[in-house]
Amino acid sequence: MKRFIKVLLPLLDVVAAPLVLFAALVLRAVRQADVRQLPISKRVFLNVNVFPIRDHYYEPLFDPGQLRLPLDQDRPLPSIDWNVSEQLQLLAQCKFNDELCDIVEPMVDDLTYRLDNANFKSGDADFLYNLIRLKRPARMRSRDRQR
Repeated sequence: MKRFIKVLLPLLDVVAAPLVLFAALVLRAVRQADVRQLPISKRVFLNVNVFPIRDHYYEPLFDPGQLRLPLDQDRPLPSIDWNVSEQLQLLAQCKFNDELCDIVEPMVDDLTYRLDNANFKSGDADFLYNLIRLKRPARMRSRDRQR
């Protein structure tokens, strides 16, 4: 059966190419229009587990031909002082994760922050919470107050 499928794949590729071209042009137009402005299309993408991405540094890498070096090869970054020992000391002082376990917030809307969100997920949010609790800044400003 696998052999039969391997024989048919080139034929399927030729037959599917025009459909794929049309779909690719539609997906490109959807991305340019901003998928957030197309809630029905966005829901379809999410239900099918397919989402259009662009060849852009803000998007996941899908064309490894653009890489100058393999991703598993160390790169020289002379202007960055990683200061690993201080980073590890700071992480050792972060002991407020248990407080985050008690926070359960219902979804109010797409603009209100909650721990279970699509953008600032566990890890980043946990570290920021720990850093704020550890450093105890005298004042914090929300984005709303800065306007």
